[in-house]
Amino acid sequence: MTRSSEDYSLYYSNWYRNEDTYYQSQVGPLRRGRLKRAFELRQDATVLEVGCGPGVALNALIEGGFSNVVGIDTSAQQVALAKGRGLPAVLVESTTAWLESSGQRYDAVLAFDVLEHMPKAELIGVLAALQQALLPGGVLVGTVPNANHAFSGRMMHSDFTHELAFTEHSLAYVLRNAGFSVLEILEEDQVMETVARFTMRDLLRRCFRTLRRLEAWAEFGKREGSAIPLSRNLYFTATRT
Repeated sequence: MTRSSEDYSLYYSNWYRNEDTYYQSQVGPLRRGRLKRAFELRQDATVLEVGCGPGVALNALIEGGFSNVVGIDTSAQQVALAKGRGLPAVLVESTTAWLESSGQRYDAVLAFDVLEHMPKAELIGVLAALQQALLPGGVLVGTVPNANHAFSGRMMHSDFTHELAFTEHSLAYVLRNAGFSVLEILEEDQVMETVARFTMRDLLRRCFRTLRRLEAWAEFGKREGSAIPLSRNLYFTATRT
């Protein structure tokens, strides 16, 4: 993944707010969701976030007591936002070149909403570089768009910089070919701890997911259809062995 002159913040600003209240409001949900596996590490663990953007996850880690964290990104505008908040973000020309030149090894590498931005011809090479950047037994944690989702087309094409979407099978393929042992590929919903409430949105989601599951049974049979993840994103963890 190489640096782009495009201003990615023009897209990311649809969800992100450069305000103290926004960063603080994200600490709890991130800790209970996407960062849950990272928070299972000891607090002196070395953690690298690839595609750190404006540093929302970095902030959550630091607020949670992690001190040996760093983020890298190829977007100058995003890194500027993170640095403006005093977060340890580094602007890089190339992800693989930076990893190879730094020589640093990490207990964990985080790659949330990153792999889908990489050209297919480069992806396994980048993942191999991430694998080499991990200490033995280190873990790669990330999310990618789920091509099985009902709105996968919208998820794929709403971001002009998206190159790829994944099923559980294609994701496992690229991870294994990069030298990882795949620990788990889950529906992102499975790792999100929810608050004790039940909304109309939750009810509608369950209803439509049930219909999608029945459709999957009809197309692929009950055994295969029951195993297809249907959430918007896939959540994965993989280790360097």
